[in-house]
Amino acid sequence: MHSDLVALYSHRSGQFAQQKEALRRKLGAFSLFRLLCFCAAIGFPFYFYSINVRLAWGGSLVFFTLFLAGVKRFQYLTKKVQLLSNYIEINQHELNYLNGDFKNFDEGSAFVNPQHTYSFDLDLFGPGSLFNRINRTCTLGGKKLLSEYLSIPEVSPDRICSRQEAIRELSEKVELRQSFAANGMQTTESKEDLDQIQKDESLLFGALRGPFLRIFCLSVSIITPLVLLLWIIGLPLKTAFWGLVLLQWILLGAFAKNLKLIQQQFGKRSGILQKYTSLINLINSDQYHSGLLSEIQQKVRKDGLAELHIHELEHIIAAFDVGNSQIGLLVFNSLLLWNVRYAIRLQRWYARYGKEIPGWFESIAHFDALSSLATFAFNNPEYIYPVPVEANGHFSIQSEGVGHPFIASERCVCNDFSMDGKERFVIVTGANMAGKSTFLRTLGINLVMGMSGLPVFARNMTFTPIALYTNMRTTDSLVNEESYFFAELKRLRYLLDLLEQGIPLFVILDEILRGTNSIDKLSGSRGFVRRLMNYPCSGLIATHDLKLTEIATEYEGKILTECFEIQLSDAGLHFDYLLTPGVTQTMNATFLMKKMGIIDSED
Repeated sequence: MHSDLVALYSHRSGQFAQQKEALRRKLGAFSLFRLLCFCAAIGFPFYFYSINVRLAWGGSLVFFTLFLAGVKRFQYLTKKVQLLSNYIEINQHELNYLNGDFKNFDEGSAFVNPQHTYSFDLDLFGPGSLFNRINRTCTLGGKKLLSEYLSIPEVSPDRICSRQEAIRELSEKVELRQSFAANGMQTTESKEDLDQIQKDESLLFGALRGPFLRIFCLSVSIITPLVLLLWIIGLPLKTAFWGLVLLQWILLGAFAKNLKLIQQQFGKRSGILQKYTSLINLINSDQYHSGLLSEIQQKVRKDGLAELHIHELEHIIAAFDVGNSQIGLLVFNSLLLWNVRYAIRLQRWYARYGKEIPGWFESIAHFDALSSLATFAFNNPEYIYPVPVEANGHFSIQSEGVGHPFIASERCVCNDFSMDGKERFVIVTGANMAGKSTFLRTLGINLVMGMSGLPVFARNMTFTPIALYTNMRTTDSLVNEESYFFAELKRLRYLLDLLEQGIPLFVILDEILRGTNSIDKLSGSRGFVRRLMNYPCSGLIATHDLKLTEIATEYEGKILTECFEIQLSDAGLHFDYLLTPGVTQTMNATFLMKKMGIIDSED
């Protein structure tokens, strides 16, 4: 199946490369066409003015119009070439992903939080993280929402199933997902950009309101070029024309403050709106069976014109960019009262549709995040969608062949693991490097993936969605002058605080109280496990302290023991990484220290 994916991405990359090369040749032709039209527009008046004034200016106007048309076509082809480059990049990055290279994808380092209930311990964010492997988002909102899918567990089986259905459907739509990503890559946006676009229009427009002003400005912009045309034909309207031009500049000066505010808020953001227009068009370009995808589509459709409304806004903002260019200031604002008219159009647009923008952006973000999850599902066809079930007062999990998604399937040792609801905790023992911590993370990260709607690395899995809490990587803090031990105590205290609020949790603890001496550690660990038994929680506890497993006799049937065994021989160590019932009988620290010459073999 891996070879099929390589073939698919290689074929698409080559296909888009051919299309790009053909378009680049067209670009060269249009570049020459623009140059010739511009030269003709400049040269016509000089060459024909002494022969025929009307021919001179009329010919110049025709070639100038052709020049502008050529510019527009050239810009269109340039964007299409960039879009094809994006497609090539997307497929090349997926090929890299299949080879274990994730550096081209955002790591989500901004979401790394050592204080989070589980994300830091389970490597959800940062280099080589789960987010790094999943993230294909092309919008800021999609990126943030994807991080929330992973860091805020969904505990409703119905909503998880709904998300699974959407991911399944999108995973089959390779063209749609890649088109969405390629169009999203055309322009990058910042949080400030999105905040400015969504800002309340009432803060900006003030004096530009009112139907009289709109009619007056429209009339001036129609009359001025008409008077110019009549003057060119031969009517004595020179004074009237220059008077109208002066009137337009007076109006521009009167509204200069408003126009400056609009430029500050929207300047150079037409590309972002163009991007969002294309994304809405793509969401609406298909039909969906998934209820979640259909719901997203309906939100951006909203009377069927949402993409047209955003396209209109993008057109208005782009017009401001034109109006602030040299040609715009010299020609369009002198003849057509350009910036004032578009400022009025902008005010009318926001009055009608401004309140819809956050909803449109949210729906695009939702589709973007789901598309990322769908790409991960498509790239891992051997993974299965787990079955979420209602809690009914207890946590349960039945899993066969569960493995860690960061380990290649051909190298990963998978295990079966079950808790049927009667068991509250499983204490896992084993020697150093035998696989305890990896197994804890394996179960934790697959639960996160399952609750996000993703398929998981397992043959079969049924589970109860539940909030997670882990304590595996507590670190000391020089900034806060906290020792490792005190930092761990704070984290355990926070766990109890959550449980005292009645929040059901699945708890994963790796070596409780590792920062203190063995006698104190055993006493404290026993007391803490007994405390946990009073709350609505279940979980896994890994330990080197075999005496801790004796607590299982106090809670027969509620605390089980599992272990990872190793084989010691003169040839060395053998790890099979298989989880088996019971308590480990072998430890390897002394054996390894002797093997490496750290201590004497007689000790």
